[in-house]
Amino acid sequence: MAAKSGRHYRIQLLDPPSGLQVQSKNAFSWLTQPRAENSTLQIFPADAFTQSCDIGADEEPLTGVALGIGSGSTLLGPIVTSNLETGQQYCWRVQALQNGRVVASSDSRNFLWQGKIGDLPKAPVLSPIE
Repeated sequence: MAAKSGRHYRIQLLDPPSGLQVQSKNAFSWLTQPRAENSTLQIFPADAFTQSCDIGADEEPLTGVALGIGSGSTLLGPIVTSNLETGQQYCWRVQALQNGRVVASSDSRNFLWQGKIGDLPKAPVLSPIE
């Protein structure tokens, strides 16, 4: 259950914890908000210098996932991961919506994106000497 804070409820994030190196096998999870019609997991670039997650309420995410009623976890699919760069820091948060309005939100956490499982660094392309 989410805790009430001000005008709306706070969503408690579960996994991954801040600072974790994340791959596509890692699930993102949180405690759901029972009054929400749906929720969104949002991903933002972390501050390049401090790696902090100071995300404004109206800031647009880089990418994210829209989820249905009762969803409290998800893996990052190919559409989301195609927007992430391996070795970069990102922040994530969850917002719950009712009638198109945010009724609950989480704090944000950062993670280091390590790429999709099976991703290997690209080998240099060699061309013959002419």
